Amino acid sequence: MTKDLQQKKEQLKKQLQKIKDLERKKLIEKHYPKFKKLEGNCYKKKNHYGSPEKPSDYWFTYTKVLEIKEEDIFYDNMDNKVLSRFRCVSFDTDKYGNFGIRQEDSYVHLLGKKITEKE
Repeated sequence: MTKDLQQKKEQLKKQLQKIKDLERKKLIEKHYPKFKKLEGNCYKKKNHYGSPEKPSDYWFTYTKVLEIKEEDIFYDNMDNKVLSRFRCVSFDTDKYGNFGIRQEDSYVHLLGKKITEKE
């Protein structure tokens, strides 16, 4: 590749990065506030192992959203929507009676039903 072509290629890469940075900034400005409001909220969702066969194979997992940062916001190209990761604490008692508490990262589309902290 000639030096002239290499320079043009580098210029285009820089322009593309500026566009990507601007798109990222706009994505965060538009969507971060709604995701930030999830902090402190509690949720529950049904959980199970493998292929459940009867109602007793299910249990609830309870989650409290602890933190969502700007860098957690992302665009999901497969589903064509904006999503977010978050840090949380979750707990449950599985169908065998095993109690677990976890501090983990998860995704907002997996939260389940919003509940009160008291529940």
